[in-house]
Amino acid sequence: MVAHLQAAQAAYQTCETTEAVRLGKGNTESADTILRAVRSNCGPQWNAYLESWPGVPGEEGPQQATRQSTEDSAVAALLNARAAPR
Repeated sequence: MVAHLQAAQAAYQTCETTEAVRLGKGNTESADTILRAVRSNCGPQWNAYLESWPGVPGEEGPQQATRQSTEDSAVAALLNARAAPR
């Protein structure tokens, strides 16, 4: 069960970071705008992550903490990608 949870979390985190850089690197949209698009694109991975928690319905403490730290990491990856020399 733990492996399934870790795999779902890793898939969600990878999607968030990859999509933030893909969608935001070549434009000047704000991080908030990019994150709204990323949340939409990574919705299936987020839902799979939520469903992998045994007996914990919805977005509670641990899940929300994961979402926040993942989005923070995605924004950092986006800003690093924008700052990298071309």
